[in-house]
Amino acid sequence: ATATYVARHMKPRLQLERIDFEYAAERNDLGAQELPIHKVPSVQAGLQRVSGRAVVHLKAASPPEPPERLETLKEYVEQRCPVANTLKAGGCKLDIEWVLSETKQPE
Repeated sequence: ATATYVARHMKPRLQLERIDFEYAAERNDLGAQELPIHKVPSVQAGLQRVSGRAVVHLKAASPPEPPERLETLKEYVEQRCPVANTLKAGGCKLDIEWVLSETKQPE
């Protein structure tokens, strides 16, 4: 939803069809599994890193987009996405590669 909103308000408008996300997360298991259970864990029980790819699909009739526009989309989405902001606020590092799909989607 955030990416759709951002794409709609970019000037000129980015003709976004969808984004396919492929994520993997890393955590320190000790934070969730450390014993004894009645003591506060020595490390935080949160995610440490989320990595992956965001494959951006444009509508078939859209003009070619330069890499700078994709980078702008990524920047604005990461600034406004509540999930990304919650992860970052918890100390999680985001390492997401945003790429443009090789094929455009029919309308």
